Order: sequence, then C-alpha cells, then structure tokens
Amino acid sequence: MISIVICSVNPDHIDSISISIKNTIGLRYEIIAIDNSENKYSITQAYNMGAKRSIFENLIFVHEDVEFISENWGEKLVNILKNKEIGIVGVAGSTYLPSVPSGWYLPDEKYNKVFIHQGFKYKKQLVRFDNQGEDLTPVYLLDGVFLGMRKELWEEFPFYEDLVGFHAYDVNICQRVCTKYQNIFTKQIELLHLSEGKVDKSYFDALLFNKLSFSKSKYIKLNFELEFILLKSLYSNLRCYYDKKTVITKIKPYLSTKNLGYKGFFNFVKYIFLNE
Repeated sequence: MISIVICSVNPDHIDSISISIKNTIGLRYEIIAIDNSENKYSITQAYNMGAKRSIFENLIFVHEDVEFISENWGEKLVNILKNKEIGIVGVAGSTYLPSVPSGWYLPDEKYNKVFIHQGFKYKKQLVRFDNQGEDLTPVYLLDGVFLGMRKELWEEFPFYEDLVGFHAYDVNICQRVCTKYQNIFTKQIELLHLSEGKVDKSYFDALLFNKLSFSKSKYIKLNFELEFILLKSLYSNLRCYYDKKTVITKIKPYLSTKNLGYKGFFNFVKYIFLNE
C-alpha cells in the first residue's frame, strides 16, 4: 500500500523510525532506506532512486529523525490520496507561493499551516504546533520532513536532480506539482521531528537556483509587503557569504516593481544604498 523512502546517514535513526512506522502505520508497507552515510547522493538522487525501487502505489518521502504519534496514519493518508486532484500531502506548509526565493515557512504567520512536534539538536524542549490551520487546507509549498504522494504523480514530477545537495528539493517539487494538482496540509498525521533544519550558504544558493530554474511557475496575487520582507531577508543572508555587488546581481531578477510594487521597489533600493 505505501512505500516509504528515507535518505539515511544514521543507522540508529533508521532503526528507530522503522519501529515507529511498524507500530503506527496500520497497513502494508515497505521501507526503502538509501544509505547516504558517505554522502554519495544528493537528496533528490536518493529519493528518485528509492522511488524507482518501490512496489506500492503510494509513496512517502520522510526524514529519518522522525517518530510517528498518530495511530493508523497510513490508512488516513491513502484515503486522502484517492482524490486524483490532490498532489502532495504534508504536515507543514504555506498557502502563499512567493515570487522571491524562499523556503516554505513565511514571516507572515497567517500563511503558515503546521501540525508537528519540533525538536532541536541543542535544546531539550519541544515546540508543539498543533493549532495552525484546518485539516486538508490547500497549500502551495510543504516541508520536506514528510511528503506523501501517489507513485504516478512522482513519475510525472520526479525530484529535480540538477538541484544538488539537501535543500530546496521540497519547495522545488511542490511548486511544480501545484501548477497541475492541489497540494494539501493535513492534521491527520501527527509526528515528532527530532531536529531542526540547517540554514547555511548552500541553503540560500539552492533557493536561488530553484527559482531561476522554474521561474515560470504560476503565482497567486502577490503580497508586495511580504515580498519586500522576503527579499530584504534574502539580501541580508546572502551578504553573510557574498560581496554586495554579487548579491545585487543574484537578487536582480526579483528586484522589480512587478514583484515589490512601486513603493516596495524604491524602499528596497533605498535600503541597499543606506546600508553599507
């Protein structure tokens, strides 16, 4: 019924998630763990490799440092995916598709839909997000911690292997799928993610590469204020790794009145020249 693909770097995590899946999924499944302990593959390569080996009609791509809390969540996912208009199903996502390169989580909370227990590598406490968004909310982007889909949809939209490394793969596949299908946020699958993601130079480079590769995605009506905030944040983060001239070149495709509105455009130009 469900093939579960995991890109693994830690055998202990695979043992733990395997037990968790066995105790909670509630239907037939297989786990396809791609050993990436020697960093041979990008996550897009590992996921496509695992999907090609799968035998069931439904696929899940999930991080290895996850524990499932819901009972019989596999049956719930299969029932959701029976609707052929649905694309990807996840437990955290956003209802706005930015024009500016960005991850799924947005600085305006009204767009974020999250149902997850989040752990941290260097903190003992958990952050519980269990009241953000209604079940089966339509979204554009989803967090790669858990991505469920029909195998036939993955065959139509495989992970984009030109996107190397371990970032933006979720944003990439979601923005392609949402041009034809409706991605969905669900509260029927409760899980604990044991560690947070890593944001570094490779993360921002991947976001930029993703947007340039698929700039023709269908956007909803732009929120100029949010686009301004996202571009300002992107500029500030890129300045940690690149000189000012290089950063301006990288963000130039998004620095326009079309993306920011006239007020946002001139305020952003002013911001660039007043800082540094």
